[in-house]
Amino acid sequence: MTKWPEAPIGSIAKFVGGGTPKRDKGEYYGGSIPWVTPKDMKSWRISDSQVKLTESGLQNSPAKLVPAGSVLVVVRSGILKHTVPVAIASVPVALNQDMKALICSEDILPEYLARFIKERSDQILTWVRATTADNFPISDLQKLSIPIPPIEEQQRIVETLRRANELQVKRQQTIGLLDDLTRSIFLDMFGSDNERSRHPLGSRLNFVTSGGRGWAKYYAPSGSRFIRSLDVRMNEISDRDAVYVKAPDNAEARRTRVAAGDILLTITGSLIGRVAAVGKQHDGSYISQHVAILRASLDELDPHFLAFYLSLPFGGQRQIRQMQYGQTKPGLNFDQIREFSIPDIPIGEQRKFVAILQNIQERSLQAQRQLIRIAELGASLETYAFHGRL
Repeated sequence: MTKWPEAPIGSIAKFVGGGTPKRDKGEYYGGSIPWVTPKDMKSWRISDSQVKLTESGLQNSPAKLVPAGSVLVVVRSGILKHTVPVAIASVPVALNQDMKALICSEDILPEYLARFIKERSDQILTWVRATTADNFPISDLQKLSIPIPPIEEQQRIVETLRRANELQVKRQQTIGLLDDLTRSIFLDMFGSDNERSRHPLGSRLNFVTSGGRGWAKYYAPSGSRFIRSLDVRMNEISDRDAVYVKAPDNAEARRTRVAAGDILLTITGSLIGRVAAVGKQHDGSYISQHVAILRASLDELDPHFLAFYLSLPFGGQRQIRQMQYGQTKPGLNFDQIREFSIPDIPIGEQRKFVAILQNIQERSLQAQRQLIRIAELGASLETYAFHGRL
């Protein structure tokens, strides 16, 4: 293991803050100068912003122009509850007061510093103070010690981590393309919603119900799976942080017991509209009050077909959004679910599509597993890199 000299970040980078021009001065806004706020910190390289300043706005405000190559860090925002956004300015930019720019000395490469700060995110998040706006003391970041290898070694580390990151991006793109492919195949096979005769979903359902309240008292280290709204993803039931129950022997438990072939739909809260078919591995599970069971007439409606249709932005999701319009509290009742309009497609055609869908989903699952392994590799590389072990 190579031992490199270390120094506080504040000694090898200049910290520059930002500010906001007066909002009532229209002439300060709408120019060509990027004014970066936490909302813009969604990519590794920043060259643009949602709001731009004029030269007058820059000169008559606390906002200061920082050079290309500056490391940008969010220091005050609700996102600091779980993430420390870091990026590099590709062009000169101004910042608002929730941001800091770190201008590197000749001893440190901007991308090396940016990746080091990102690797130390867990430590930085422990500094966050939950005040009016989540923030952390700038002095703590200035005092954080960073290893300083020779510039050539910094460049090698940056290139290695960059390649690992590119692999993650490619796998994410693959997953996105596979999702797009299934939607395209659906449209090729069945056309748009207005090209088919339709019928209410309720005419193809044998049973609709939702879970009951108070199941927390039945939580147990093992037993039957208990599916909450956060477990229901689009066309997937997540097993991450799974919860189990020792279910009571009563009518409610029997009513809310899930069977393979059911469709689960989230019906309340911010996660409303997520839908997934139940496979054999979740047969016999129970559900919370935020999740509904839709039990289809299997000789007329394939569960996986229905779940996929309800997940489509132009299919079930559009109908769910329309039903939520004007409501102060998101929610779906059983009558609304039965009123969903679904295309009249013969069961044989549905099953043909499902066979294609499941093949693509298996490929997507493989890509997701690869993505997890690549992310774990990237995290290990970061740890090794900043400890002289790469």
